[in-house]
Amino acid sequence: MTAAFVAPSAHADDAGTPTDGATLAASDFLDADTATATDDSQADQSDQCDLDISERVGAWTCPDTTPAKAVAIEKEALSSLLAEGKISKAEASEETVKPLSTGTICDISGCWTLIDTAHTTYSGGVAYGYGTIGLGSAQMYFKVTASGAKTTSYPFWFKATRGTSQTVLEGERFYVSSAHPGGNKESPRKTFGPKVFGTKSADVSSQWPKPGATTYENTTQWITIVHEASWRDISSAYPGRWYMWAKSYKGHRQSSGAYYFQESLPSQPRLSSYSDD
Repeated sequence: MTAAFVAPSAHADDAGTPTDGATLAASDFLDADTATATDDSQADQSDQCDLDISERVGAWTCPDTTPAKAVAIEKEALSSLLAEGKISKAEASEETVKPLSTGTICDISGCWTLIDTAHTTYSGGVAYGYGTIGLGSAQMYFKVTASGAKTTSYPFWFKATRGTSQTVLEGERFYVSSAHPGGNKESPRKTFGPKVFGTKSADVSSQWPKPGATTYENTTQWITIVHEASWRDISSAYPGRWYMWAKSYKGHRQSSGAYYFQESLPSQPRLSSYSDD
């Protein structure tokens, strides 16, 4: 069974600004050897998405993003980042999600877009709930930039439509191979985060701070960058942690040592689920 990427216990200040949590050495969000799922029920570790909400039991997440929603999520992310001074006007106008265009792949969780060989984005979301209660939806957007053998994840943005008591953003760089088509952790591991945010009201976003999360490795042939957001509900009536993650397009090492992104996804490119920790 694919393991959840659940952040270690950490803290945030009262204003909801990010703090650094513990290291990720003991936490794997992906058992990459088994990351070969292609059907939606398996990929999201849930058999409840096909059920009417009146029949659901316990916590659940379900992919819930049409291509049009993916476009809207990107627009909202860029608009909010601009309003907070996190990106420039030029960056905010760089809307990349074009569902029917070359370079974009969409499924029911969202859309991946290849801007060029140095830039790629993901925009998507899930619905989540507890039993017969639909609590809200969660949305994530990220952009990865490759410069030589270095990658930078920025922006890395998340929002829930319901209040949260804690949000955690984190990720990792994987190598991809025929033996590990979904990716596998490098040695030593190339993790970033966790960044932990305190209480957030509904529709208030969390963003990885500038200048972004960087990773570096110049020996593996293929790479992908995994980004995860996890969150706790504002109400103690719904304990535990929901989470969603997505991998970037794959990057291929050139003879120069630089990595170029290609319109190709690793296996099981996204997942959402719940942990009762």
